[in-house]
Amino acid sequence: MNVLVIDEDKVIVEAEEEKMAHLLEDNGFTVLPINFRKVFEFGGSLHCSTWDIEREDEPVDLFPNFKIEESEWHNEINLARNKS
Repeated sequence: MNVLVIDEDKVIVEAEEEKMAHLLEDNGFTVLPINFRKVFEFGGSLHCSTWDIEREDEPVDLFPNFKIEESEWHNEINLARNKS
């Protein structure tokens, strides 16, 4: 389900994610499939592998009530670090 939205109606999808591609197409999106499966072993896919390099707007906190220090994910990372 890791996709990259590049426009209001255009989405890049990993080529093997055919169900996701069809679902998006059925909902009016233009789907651009690319082969990106070999990147998964590095811990992410399309969205996770890209960062904004230029934006026209200001950053917005989409999770203002989220406290990362209290999250399960954050605690698991700290436990893993302490084991090594």
